Amino acid sequence: MWRGMRSTGRFLFAFLLPVTHGFVTNSLGIEGDNFTMNGEYFDMWGVRVASAAVEVAYKDQLIEYLDEYYLYGINTLTVFYMGSSGGFEDPFLPNGTGFANTSVRDNMREIISECDSRGMAVIVGIFYQKQASGGGLENW
Repeated sequence: MWRGMRSTGRFLFAFLLPVTHGFVTNSLGIEGDNFTMNGEYFDMWGVRVASAAVEVAYKDQLIEYLDEYYLYGINTLTVFYMGSSGGFEDPFLPNGTGFANTSVRDNMREIISECDSRGMAVIVGIFYQKQASGGGLENW
């Protein structure tokens, strides 16, 4: 359920609370100025692993190191469906109704599930600002 959306100039923040997909057991929330996980204060410390869902090898390597990340205090990851400049992928159908590349979707689900099993949060980005080859957004 969408709980709120606001724009701050260049960035659009959307909060999806609570996450109610069958493969997620933890609930990320906001109380006042603080994040919570399952109702308890949650001090987010994260890293951006933008392209981790783009390739199975990237996803597998990330999952292999999740416990070590957590050991060093990393409890939040940021992953993008479209990856980043180092691993850009447009996995969506041209009309936006689904996935042309379902492996990216499946990789994202596995990353979220593995993080969830460790009590880690995942910030999921949908779009990456790479310019379409035609010079515009008409194909997006």
